[in-house]
Amino acid sequence: MILPILLAPLWYVLLQEFLQPHRGAGNSLDAFALALRDLSWHYSMLWRAEFLILLGVVVLPLAIAALMLYGVRTRGRHGYAFTSFGVVRIRGQALRVLRYEDLLELKHGRRDVPRHRIITDELELVAKDGKSLTLYGFGLLARKAQIEALRDLAARA
Repeated sequence: MILPILLAPLWYVLLQEFLQPHRGAGNSLDAFALALRDLSWHYSMLWRAEFLILLGVVVLPLAIAALMLYGVRTRGRHGYAFTSFGVVRIRGQALRVLRYEDLLELKHGRRDVPRHRIITDELELVAKDGKSLTLYGFGLLARKAQIEALRDLAARA
């Protein structure tokens, strides 16, 4: 939900840049109307800086609204839950449960794909049936120790 907040100042800067040549027109609506009138409505305008700034002024509020709507609709619907009986993966309306007694192996690694430039932990939970569940995030080494302790507890019970 932080991205729409970061895009709002960019929209304001683009709007001010678009209206700058027409500041003496009075209010902002008159300046906007003058700026639209001064655009040459020819296909060559697609490469002019004024048109690209106008495109940003029009498209950014739509992008901000779409991102906020997506954030509100999917809030709390992605992630993992560590319960007393297993690990639950949440993806929208679908849940996948991997019980501690069904865990065969836990592999801890690092996810350092160069294009992301962010290094995070990776924890792969392998079940006895061969299926796996991979968790990404920070501090998963501590979670691995907790899961192993709960797995050992479930195996003794």
